[in-house]
Amino acid sequence: MKSVFEFKPKWLRHTGTLLLLIAVVAPLTVLVLRAANSEDQSKPTLRPAMVVLPAGEFNMGSAESEANRDTDELQHRVSITRPFAISQTEVTQGQYQLATGKTAISDCSDGIDVGTGGNLPVVCVSWFDAVEYANAMSRIEGLTEVYEINYSDVNWKKEANGYRLPTEAEWEYAARAGTSTTFVGTDSENAVCEFANVADRTASLKHSDWNSFACDDSHVYLSPVENRRFNAWWLYGFGGNALEWVWDWYGDYDTNDATDPSGPVDGQFRVIRGGSFNFGPRNARVANRGWYVPGARNGSLGFRLSRSCYSSLLPSSPLQDCLKK
Repeated sequence: MKSVFEFKPKWLRHTGTLLLLIAVVAPLTVLVLRAANSEDQSKPTLRPAMVVLPAGEFNMGSAESEANRDTDELQHRVSITRPFAISQTEVTQGQYQLATGKTAISDCSDGIDVGTGGNLPVVCVSWFDAVEYANAMSRIEGLTEVYEINYSDVNWKKEANGYRLPTEAEWEYAARAGTSTTFVGTDSENAVCEFANVADRTASLKHSDWNSFACDDSHVYLSPVENRRFNAWWLYGFGGNALEWVWDWYGDYDTNDATDPSGPVDGQFRVIRGGSFNFGPRNARVANRGWYVPGARNGSLGFRLSRSCYSSLLPSSPLQDCLKK
C-alpha cells in the first residue's frame, strides 16, 4: 500500500423520459445541459461552469492487468443513482480570490513557485479551505450551505442544495466519462499530453529526477485550466495540472457499499485524486489514489466543485434545480 506521501510533490432512479435519454446518449446530453448552464459572459465568472452528469454505473478502480496499479485500487462495480453537477474545470486562483478575498499562494511546497495567475488552478489550499470555499459559493448564490463546520469537525448535510466537493466515486465516474482507459482519454502514454498537464519532456529538462512522460505539454508547472483537451463529457483537468481534494476519508474500498458511496465514516487522511504537473505514468493513471492530512497544503493540490441534483429543498425537476443559481 502506498504511503501518505507517495503523491510526491517534490515535491433511483429518477422517473421520466429525460433521464432515460441521458443514460442512453450521455455525451450529447451533457453538452446540452452544459449549454443550458452557460454563464452570462458580461458578468465576472465567480465559479467554473457546472456540467450535469447522468446517473449510471462504472467500473471503479483498476484491472489486475493494468501496469503500475496499486493494491488499494480493487476494481468493483459502482452505481451513481442520481444525476449530479461537477465543475468543468478545477477552481482557479481568480475564482478562489473573488469568493474568499484570499490571494492565491503558489510556493507553499519545497519553495517552488508553480505559477500565479487568474486562470491557473488554485493550489496551496487545505481540505478545510476547499469546503469553506464551497460554503462561500453557496452563500454567494443564495443556496443552502452543504457543510456544517465546527473547527475540524465537518458534517455533510446531504439534503442541502449548495456546492460541495465530489465524492471519490463521483470524481472517478466524471474522469472516466464512460471510458475504461488507463489515463484520461487514452491508453497511450504518448497521447497523455493531449489531455493533461503532466510531468513531460519540458519538465524533465528542469527536473531530471521527475518520473516523466516522453510527450510534451509545453508547461513545467501549472497551466491554464482549459489548456488541454476535454474528456468525453467536456470536462477538463482530471488527468493533470493540479491534484484534487475529494470528500472521502481514505480507506480500502468497501465493495458492499457500491451505491452512491461516500467513503468511511471517519479517518486520518482525506483522499486526493487526479494527475498533476509533476506526475509521471504511475501516478497520473485515472485509478490512482492518494491521501493527505486535511489541514495540510501543497503546491500541486487544488480541487473542483460539485453539487447534488436532488434535495428535499428542491421540489421541482432535479435537473433544472441543479442548474439554478
